[in-house]
Amino acid sequence: MAKKKAATKKTTKKKTAKKAPKKKAVKRKTKTDVLTKEIAEQFLANKKSDDFVPSTQRVDLSEYGIIEDAAAEILGKDEGGALGLDGLTELSDAAAESLGKYKGPVQYGVRVSTYLSLMGLTSLSDAAAESLSKCEGSLNLDGLTSLSDAAAESLSKIKGNALYLNGLTSLSDAAAESLGERKFDDLFLDGLTSLSVEVAERLIQHTPPEERLMGRLNLSGLTELSDAVTEILSKHKGELRLNGLTSLSDAAAESLSKLEQNLSLRGLTELSDVAAQSLSKHNTGQGYSSLLFLEHDNLPESVVQIFKDAWDSNEDDYDPDDDDDDD
Repeated sequence: MAKKKAATKKTTKKKTAKKAPKKKAVKRKTKTDVLTKEIAEQFLANKKSDDFVPSTQRVDLSEYGIIEDAAAEILGKDEGGALGLDGLTELSDAAAESLGKYKGPVQYGVRVSTYLSLMGLTSLSDAAAESLSKCEGSLNLDGLTSLSDAAAESLSKIKGNALYLNGLTSLSDAAAESLGERKFDDLFLDGLTSLSVEVAERLIQHTPPEERLMGRLNLSGLTELSDAVTEILSKHKGELRLNGLTSLSDAAAESLSKLEQNLSLRGLTELSDVAAQSLSKHNTGQGYSSLLFLEHDNLPESVVQIFKDAWDSNEDDYDPDDDDDDD
């Protein structure tokens, strides 16, 4: 006799929507810690120590958002290669005065240029700018979003190699005029997205840079330029970097071909054959004293060929002995 199948009760579980896992609240790290005199002393002690310093005892100055005046005074007396205080979000005039005295080390009887980085600052008083301008090194203030005319005048006098102001999106005529009278090598203004004729006229250097300097003007935040502005920039007596441009008109190319120093246009993706012909003459007759930087992979084949033909021709015609000809 066949066994009777036991009746089974079919149960259906009520479907419930799965709850998304609860996200853990991310605690935003704010740089509110104070860089004290004791921490500054520990930093310098570690730096000068010949012994291995355990990671638990190392001091990272960029972790501090505020600096005591006494700590700035200690650091300002140091003679190191670079000082990074990128975590600072505020700087007193007294602290700026101390940091403005920061110098590079002396090597073989010559003082080496140093580097002071304060990228976390979004504003700077005129007094602080005046003090920082005395720093004998390059100065990074990429966090600044505005700059007074007085501050620009002060910063134009820094004794280092470069001034970084990539956070600025605009520049007054007066500030541009001050920065145009700079004596240092590199000016970074890659945050500017537009340039007027008036600002361009004041910003370029009208006299050749000092010996061994290139007088670089970095404007790689610009994505377009009027022919009038390009004509003015072509009169700059130093190197010009416009790596944000993706295209260039025939007239603009003709203007830039007259630039006497290096020209960097690494962002170009569109260029007519006519414009290429003009740019290919950039260093003609200048004996390799000026170079044109492009990304060939981004340009049309016909344009690349024009540059190759021109440069091959220049190489054949170039005689190094001509540079020493006094006639």
